[in-house]
Amino acid sequence: QEIQCHGWFSLETRGACINNKVFMLPTDDLALLGVLCSPLMWWFLTRTLPHMKDEALCPAGFIMEEIPISTGTKEQAEQIGKIVKQLIVVVESVQTADQREQPQFLQSQLELEKLLATLVEDVYGLTAEERALLRATKPVRDPIDVLSTTIAGGLGKRVR
Repeated sequence: QEIQCHGWFSLETRGACINNKVFMLPTDDLALLGVLCSPLMWWFLTRTLPHMKDEALCPAGFIMEEIPISTGTKEQAEQIGKIVKQLIVVVESVQTADQREQPQFLQSQLELEKLLATLVEDVYGLTAEERALLRATKPVRDPIDVLSTTIAGGLGKRVR
């Protein structure tokens, strides 16, 4: 999205029609999707992209083209892709589950998101000190914080 309050990156496989406020990458690389949706990328983007009203970000194409994105080694990319596949299934379950089932799926999503975050930090070779700094300086609407708050009942239904 051209105006982001969250890291809204997704895989479109159903033939949706987009408007002029969306950018599209012609790839099905799940590792790339995982990196783009990670807390590390949200942290980086909040320090790189122009800020708009209410701390929304503007991921202008000419800026996004210069973002240093890595999916790591082949093995790391495969691990990230595997987690993203699992996340897609879990998120679809959240979307179709009744209210009694949603908490268990959201909890599964949170655990997978945390694992994904760690894998992405590994790709970028973050040290223990850098990981601590990342957590100490989390931006507004950090993906894991948002999901944790959703599980606690603070934001209503939110699905990525």
